[in-house]
Amino acid sequence: MSEEFITNDALATKKIGYEFAQKLTAGDIICLYGDLGSGKTMFTQGLAQGLGLSQRIISPTFIIVRKYNIGYSSSEAQAKSRSHPGEATTSIGSQKKDSIGRQGDLQNDKIICFYHIDLYRTETEKELEGIGLGEILQDKNAVVVIEWAEKLGALLPEKRIEIKLGQNADESHTLRIDSYGTSN
Repeated sequence: MSEEFITNDALATKKIGYEFAQKLTAGDIICLYGDLGSGKTMFTQGLAQGLGLSQRIISPTFIIVRKYNIGYSSSEAQAKSRSHPGEATTSIGSQKKDSIGRQGDLQNDKIICFYHIDLYRTETEKELEGIGLGEILQDKNAVVVIEWAEKLGALLPEKRIEIKLGQNADESHTLRIDSYGTSN
């Protein structure tokens, strides 16, 4: 399943990230693609806020990986981060199904941490192994966002959510979200 959005400013891109976070569960890996200035970091800032993080999120361009502790379930993050009191969470019993076709048990989606990875300055897959990327990608209690995911090469996980961001001729931005390796 695919979703596509057009935004006219950075705040709209951030809002899409915020709303997208409400659909995430522990173990999700989000791969971001796009040129410099396409909105990858702004989207990630909104996503982090949607997960309930209040601290400033900056791109880890020079250190490559930043880890943020969350420590509660994604359903608790949804309740904590809601800025619109009238919004409701859709669930049936303890099961939920999101707009990208995944279904899960609300008791088993404990998101303990959020990893923000920026591969812009990396050159080889060997560098990625040296930063512990393999272990991070297998962390079932984390949500992982990877900017410049095209640099993953053979390390690209089969199960992932890809978000392609681009700037249009009229200076608006397009975000296309696709899910891979999940059942619809």
